[in-house]
Amino acid sequence: MQKPKLTPYPKSETAFYDWGWRTMSPMFRGGQYDLPHRHHFGMLHVFNQGTIQPAQGYPMHPHQNMEIVTIPIKGQWEHKDSEGNLIHFGDGEVQIMSAGTGMAHSEFNASQTNPLTTMQFWLHTNEPNSAPRYEWFRYANHLRQNHFTPLVQPLRPPRLSRQESIGRDEGVDGPENDAQEGARILQNAWFSIGRFDQGAPFSYALKGATKLQNGQSGRKYGVFAYVLAGEFLLEGVKISAKDALGIENTDAISGTSLTPDAQLLLVEVPMDA
Repeated sequence: MQKPKLTPYPKSETAFYDWGWRTMSPMFRGGQYDLPHRHHFGMLHVFNQGTIQPAQGYPMHPHQNMEIVTIPIKGQWEHKDSEGNLIHFGDGEVQIMSAGTGMAHSEFNASQTNPLTTMQFWLHTNEPNSAPRYEWFRYANHLRQNHFTPLVQPLRPPRLSRQESIGRDEGVDGPENDAQEGARILQNAWFSIGRFDQGAPFSYALKGATKLQNGQSGRKYGVFAYVLAGEFLLEGVKISAKDALGIENTDAISGTSLTPDAQLLLVEVPMDA
């Protein structure tokens, strides 16, 4: 059996920028930060974590053909966009934008007194030039200790096509997923979060990993695992808060929590960037 390919992303190699009104730590390249092995992880091209000072933020600006996922860690965002949405959302919630043919938005810390700590991810879309769409999802109501909880899923999940069943790697999309299972994007990607007791084992079966009837592999998927809090032993690698581990060439991953109330975010994406 083939061993998984593991790519560590230690926090010691992550850049840090401080502009006064905000800080940013890009996991992948950005600005002067351009390590060759940190250009992207499959379809995941941007992952930033940072802090926004009270009442500060980004004025209206456009995006196109990009899936943007925003997950606050502490505090509240105010989101306003060209589709008429005006939303406040905070920790325990996730927001997605499918920019499609074009969507402009502003993002501000909704608090006048408290900093906002947040994460944002950009993925290439699976459906270029689609109509713009917006969703948010409150996952805090669904959390279960020592289990992974879905945050984001494909709007239309992949399924095996007739061509795939005879050995061609051409996927088609199925019916729309249920919005109660997470916010939905136009890419075959899944975000999940887990909180674990010390010593708790866990596993995750890749949702996009499929085998064709003739034994050939379908579209290849990988998992980008990011530690929000605590420490884990994941696929034999010890990772701590703000470390990440990229895992490829496997259908499932497993590990153990090494500390109390450890938190892990998994982002499963197609690897054919």
